Amino acid sequence: MQDYRDLAGQSCFDRIVSVGMYEHVGLRRLAEYFAVIARPLRPGGVLLNHGVVIADPNGPHALPGGEFIDRRVFPGGELPHLSQVLKEIALSGLEVVDVEDLRPHYARTLSLWSQRLEARRVEAMALAGAERYRIWRVYLPGMALAFDAGWLSIAQVIAYKPSAGRPAARPWTREYQYSREAPALATGLAGRPAKRLQL
Repeated sequence: MQDYRDLAGQSCFDRIVSVGMYEHVGLRRLAEYFAVIARPLRPGGVLLNHGVVIADPNGPHALPGGEFIDRRVFPGGELPHLSQVLKEIALSGLEVVDVEDLRPHYARTLSLWSQRLEARRVEAMALAGAERYRIWRVYLPGMALAFDAGWLSIAQVIAYKPSAGRPAARPWTREYQYSREAPALATGLAGRPAKRLQL
């Protein structure tokens, strides 16, 4: 458990998974963020970056809900457009190989979280307090609306680190995403357990 910027060493991970992280880094630090992620990936290593993006390439870059969300839920959070995410990943030296938009899935997920919070209202207030319960009671359905309306989306990007100056080997199709087995890749990593980092 440490600040991602304090990761020491180079070429020490086969896989890096970043879920819901860059939204808290800030737009000015996106280039630094992806450079820090790219450095410890081994050649042929894989990044999966999963995060919220705005639909409008011209902004606004804050979460809908303005001051309420900035003060009560995600202080200082900023959202890039997907094009900015892809650009910064590419500038870090990684090769983007797959982009998946999960907006409808996340709208439904937020709605289900909201329903479950309401169903366990008494328990939630006992655990977190009435004020925090009220914050999330407003936030979850509001965000479900933002995703359903298309103001926000959530993108999952897969990128590989080139090996010996060549594009990284990768699966030919998306079939591996639906398999229980990891894909066999010609990356020189065979026979060695993968070392992973979760951000």
